[in-house]
Amino acid sequence: WLAPGSMDALPGKIERLLSSFGKLARPPRIVSEPGAPITVVAVLSNEEAAKQVVARLHGTDMRPKGRQADGPPRDEDKFWAQPLADSPPALLARLGLVPRMASGGDELDEPCIIVRGFPPSWGEAQVKCTFMAFGGAASMRFVTDVQHGRTCLVRLREPEKMARTASQLNGTMVGDGDIIEECKLLCEYNVGAEERRRQAELAAARAEKERRAREAAAAQILAAMEARKQEELDRQARESERRRREAEAEDLARRRAKDAFQANLQQKMAAAKAAAEKKVEERRVKEEKRRRWEEERMRREEDRQQKADEVSREAEEAARQAEETARQAAEASRLRKEEKVRLWEAGRMKREEARVRKLEALEQSAAARRAEEVRRKEEKLRLWEAARMKQDEDMQVWLEKQARATELKRQQEKQRREEERQRKAEKMRRWEVDRMRREELRQRREEKRIKWEVYRMTKEEEKQRFLEAQVQRSRLLAQASVAHQATDEPAGAQEAEAVSVESHEAQQEEDECESPVATAEGEDPGADSAPAEVDDAEGAEYSSERRHREERHEDYCDEGAEANGDARRSSSRRRSSRRDDLSRHGGADRRRHGGGYRDPTPPPPPPPPPPESRS
Repeated sequence: WLAPGSMDALPGKIERLLSSFGKLARPPRIVSEPGAPITVVAVLSNEEAAKQVVARLHGTDMRPKGRQADGPPRDEDKFWAQPLADSPPALLARLGLVPRMASGGDELDEPCIIVRGFPPSWGEAQVKCTFMAFGGAASMRFVTDVQHGRTCLVRLREPEKMARTASQLNGTMVGDGDIIEECKLLCEYNVGAEERRRQAELAAARAEKERRAREAAAAQILAAMEARKQEELDRQARESERRRREAEAEDLARRRAKDAFQANLQQKMAAAKAAAEKKVEERRVKEEKRRRWEEERMRREEDRQQKADEVSREAEEAARQAEETARQAAEASRLRKEEKVRLWEAGRMKREEARVRKLEALEQSAAARRAEEVRRKEEKLRLWEAARMKQDEDMQVWLEKQARATELKRQQEKQRREEERQRKAEKMRRWEVDRMRREELRQRREEKRIKWEVYRMTKEEEKQRFLEAQVQRSRLLAQASVAHQATDEPAGAQEAEAVSVESHEAQQEEDECESPVATAEGEDPGADSAPAEVDDAEGAEYSSERRHREERHEDYCDEGAEANGDARRSSSRRRSSRRDDLSRHGGADRRRHGGGYRDPTPPPPPPPPPPESRS
C-alpha cells in the first residue's frame, strides 16, 4: 500500500476498496503528516455501509498474501477503521473535523449544547431568540461539521439546565415562518471533557468490577461443575455398589427363602404324615373299642335276646352290614381328603415358584426402565440445550431484522414528511398566486367602480345645470311673451320658431346627458347596447373567475376536510349560481335602461309659465 512509487495510485485503490461496501458520497480525503500514519476520511451514502467497512477492515492484515505466512501481523500491518463518532478527539482535531479554540484547546472540552438542523438564514439573533425561554445563551459559536454541516455550540447562562433544555428542544419545530424561518432543531448535550473523563473512569471501574464478578462467577461455576461432576461420579459408584450389594442380598435371600421353603415343606409333609398315622392309629383304637363294645353289647344282646326269633337275627345282620357300608364310605372320604391336601400342597409350591420367578422378572424390568429413564433424561437435556441455542440465534436474527425495519421505517417517515412539506409549500405558492390574481381583479373592479362613480357624478352635475338652464330659459320666454304681446303676427311666428329651436336644442342636450358611459370614454355614442354588453362580459368574466377559484380551492382542500367539504362546496356552488343570476338580471336591467346607471324616476316637468303668459 505504501511502497515507493505507489502513493499516486493510493487514492484510486482506497476508492475501489471502499466502493465495494457501498456508494461513496464524495471522493475520500487522504491526510498525510510527518510523523503520523496516513489517514483516509471517507463519507458513504448510508450508515449501514459505514458499519460494514468498520466490521470488515478494522484489524485486517493488509500485507501481501506472500508475506502473510511469515508470522502474525504487527499493529502497523493492520487496518485501523473507526466511525467518526467513536474516533478520538485528538485525531478529529488533527484531521480538521472539529474547530480549534484560540488557545489551542478543543471547544468540545467544555459542556455545551450542540444545535443542528437550522437553515442558512439563521444567525446569532435567531439562536438567542430560541434559547431565550430557557434562561438565555451566555455564549455561542457557529462551526462546520463534516457529517451534519453548519452547527452551533451554545452555552446557557444556567449550565445546570443545558441537559434538560437539549432534551426538550431536540426534534422540535421552531420559528414562525415570517421573521424566523421555520425548521426542526436537533439538539445534543455535550457533557465536556471532565465529565466524559469521569464517566469513562466510572465505566472502566464498572467494567472492571463486572469483569471480576464474571471471573469470580465463572470460577464458582467451574468449581460447582467440578464438585457436581465428582458428586455424580461418587453417586454412580455408590449406586453401582448398592445395586451389586442389593443383587447379592436378593440372591442370598432368594436362596435362603428357597431352603427355608424346602425345609418347611419337608417338615409340613412329615407332620402331615405323622398326623395321618396318628389318625389311623386313633381310628384303629376307636374301632377296637367299638368292636369290644359291640362284642359286649352282642353278648348282652345275646343274653337278653336269647329268645329272639329269626327275624331279629336278620335285622341285626342287616344293621351290621349297614354299619360296615358306612365305615367303608367314611374310609373312602378320608382317603379323598388326603389326596386333596396333597394336590393343594403341590399347587401351592408351584405358585410359590412362579411368584419368585415373577419377582425376578419385575426386578429386571425395573432396572431396565431406570436405565431407559436416565437415557431419556440425558437425551431430553441435550435437545433442550440445542433448542435453547437455536432460540438464541433466532432471537439475534429477529433483533437485527427489527433494527433494520425500524431504520427503514424511520427513513420512509422522513421521506414522507419531506414530501408533505414540499406539497404544502406548493399548495401555499398556488394559494398566494390565486390571492394575488384575486387582489388584482379586485383592484381593477375598484378602479372601474371609481371611474363609474366620477362619471355618474359628472352627469348628475350636467343634468342639474341643464335643468337650471331650462328653468331660466322658460322664465325668459315667459317674460319675453309678456313684453311683446302687442307685436304683429310675423314677430309672433319668429318667436315661436325661436322657441321651437330652443326646445330642439334642449332635447338634444337632454339626449346627450342621458348617453352611456362609452361617450365619456371616447366610444361610439350611438352604440346604446355597448355598455350592457361590456357589463355582461365583465359579469361573465367575474362568474367564470369565481367558479375557477372555488374549484381550485376545492382541489386544494386537504384530506381531513373531505368529510365536511361536500356541504361547503354545494353551498358555494349555490352562492355562485345566485351571483350568476344576479349578474344576468343586472345586465338585463342595464340593457333595459340603456347601459350604465340611470335614475328610474322621470325628470321633473318644466315649471308652468307665469300668470301673465296665461292671460
